[in-house]
Amino acid sequence: MKNFKKVALGLLVTVLAFGFSAFKAEVSGKKNVLTYRYVNTGTNYQLKPDAEVIDGCGGTSPHNCIIETNVNKGTNFSYDDLDNFSWQAYDSSAPAEYQGL
Repeated sequence: MKNFKKVALGLLVTVLAFGFSAFKAEVSGKKNVLTYRYVNTGTNYQLKPDAEVIDGCGGTSPHNCIIETNVNKGTNFSYDDLDNFSWQAYDSSAPAEYQGL
C-alpha cells in the first residue's frame, strides 16, 4: 500500500508539472505597451481607439490618416504637437484625412 501511495503521488506531481508547463505564457522580447490611436480629422488629431484604415482615408493632407503612440494626448491635439512626442503611422496609413467619423 505504501508503494501505491508513492507511485500515485509521483504520477500526480508529474501530471501537474506537465500540465502547468503546457499553459505557460509566451514570453517575447517586446513589452506590452498601451497604445493610443488617433485619426486625422482635417483640422487636428482625434482619439479613436477602434480606427482602421479600411474605414476610409482620403482627401489631401500632409498628415497621416491614422497614427499610434504610447503617449496619452487626450481626446484631441493639434498638428503642431506632432513634433513633441514619438508616434508612428498605423498599419498602412498614409497622408490623408480619416473618413470614418
